[in-house]
Amino acid sequence: MSLIPLLLLSLACKKPVDPVAGGDPAAAEVQAAIDAAAQGQTGTTPTAEAPKGSDTRSQIGQATALLTTKKPEDARAAVDRLKGLLVSEPNNPYIHFNLGVAYEVMGDQTSARDAYLEAVRIQKDFGPAYLNLAAMDMRSGQYDRAASRYRLGISNDPDNMDLWVGLISALQKQGKLTEAEAEAKKALQINSNALNVYNNLGLVYIERGQLDLANFIYQKALTTVPGADASANIHCNLGRIYQLQGKSGDAKQALTKALERDPNLVPALMYLTEYNLANRNFVDTVPLMERARDLDPGNPNIYMNLGVAYRGTARYDEARAAYEQVIKLKPEDPDPHLNLGILYGDYMKNYDAAIAEYELYIKMGGSQSSAVQVYIENTRKEQEKVKKMEERKKRAEEDAKRREAAKAEEERKAREAAAAEAAAAAAAAFGGAQPPVDPAPPTPPPDGGTAPPVPAPEGTTPPATPPTDNPWGG
Repeated sequence: MSLIPLLLLSLACKKPVDPVAGGDPAAAEVQAAIDAAAQGQTGTTPTAEAPKGSDTRSQIGQATALLTTKKPEDARAAVDRLKGLLVSEPNNPYIHFNLGVAYEVMGDQTSARDAYLEAVRIQKDFGPAYLNLAAMDMRSGQYDRAASRYRLGISNDPDNMDLWVGLISALQKQGKLTEAEAEAKKALQINSNALNVYNNLGLVYIERGQLDLANFIYQKALTTVPGADASANIHCNLGRIYQLQGKSGDAKQALTKALERDPNLVPALMYLTEYNLANRNFVDTVPLMERARDLDPGNPNIYMNLGVAYRGTARYDEARAAYEQVIKLKPEDPDPHLNLGILYGDYMKNYDAAIAEYELYIKMGGSQSSAVQVYIENTRKEQEKVKKMEERKKRAEEDAKRREAAKAEEERKAREAAAAEAAAAAAAAFGGAQPPVDPAPPTPPPDGGTAPPVPAPEGTTPPATPPTDNPWGG
């Protein structure tokens, strides 16, 4: 097969990402296709060759390049281009397949399914079309039908490991873990280096609680499969195993490796957050969950953990907003109401709001309703205790004010009594008369001359004015 047809297919082929614990491999099918197109990654390749005409290849490339914008209007333009190519090449499976991808970007699932079905009608072993058809069933929760699609695809394209991974995941979703294990082993017999099959087989063992066996599978992959150490998913799931085994140090080391290889791997961010919260490390948790929120804004579990982290760093309003976002995304879940009750009661001291959230949690059938009933009783006791303390404090403050006022009044009366006593003592010293007041000194005349004589008191003789030798000044 020539290089250009491979590239054209990789631009539109929607490969499922390696599933990690707790993830849905089909949930991001369209996004995976766009990412592959943008990065020029090589995807799963059907056995038939792509069209050989250079003009057709060029036009397919132009059409699929429009899908990298992820905009419905550009996908519509891609559809127009691809339909134009069908006029001259109606039996080209690549054109039909890429039409299906474009329709999915536009949100037209019916037209997308028809396009994929036409691709496999034309070419029975066109594995990517089976892959995307089954992925559509996975997204709609039709796991049994998806498994049938994957099996049909495998029967026509048995070397396509993405189809095997999809089948394993569909069986896991149905709880058919024994079947999933058997299919994974079949796939490894075909391709012993299929890293994504190792990853999913390990997940089957994790789900069955066979942690040592899951660990063995991942360690085998790391030592035998080329490129396994570069897989963020392998290290992430190893970290999860260690967490479940209580080996927190090994878990942190494995999860750190996972994030070194892919800083945006949401499950690794979640598991490392679990480690941090267990150690009450709220400060380091906040940036992890903020990054996860930006990557997966529709995940209510992220907001729940973010609320706990904000609460632990005393960012109470942000914690409340995070819990409220959980309620918006998952209104049937009672747990955010429990967390809101704890936030209001234990941290924000809003006891009425706390009790209201606790009661709503019980009404919604929360699994810890019995314990929460005790929370309500304790909250009411705490509320009454705080109320009594506030009343005592208020009374103490009022008593202090009264004592201060009484003291001030006593001091005022004491001052007045002391002044009256002093006045009475002075009057007694002068026989009952008012004590004399020293006269003010005479004011000198403005010209600086001799001051006028002061009149003698009544009944006295004024002193004679001493004569001068020369009364005329001469």
